[in-house]
Amino acid sequence: EVKKPVVKKLGKLMRFRNEYPAFDDACIVEDTDDHILRIHRVNGQYEAKLEANLKDYQYTITYRDTKTGKWYEL
Repeated sequence: EVKKPVVKKLGKLMRFRNEYPAFDDACIVEDTDDHILRIHRVNGQYEAKLEANLKDYQYTITYRDTKTGKWYEL
């Protein structure tokens, strides 16, 4: 079961949540349309964002690389 793609993706997400420093400080829930959930986590130079569409269940999780300043999708 742990070799299934969905389980691997969930494991990656859990490791990211437990290890990335942005989750150790501020949590900002942005004001958006009712069907959009946007959460921004910030801890100094570390940032992570979730944007989820509650109508179609699509989401993106992005984080900022502190060395390059570029944003990447998880």
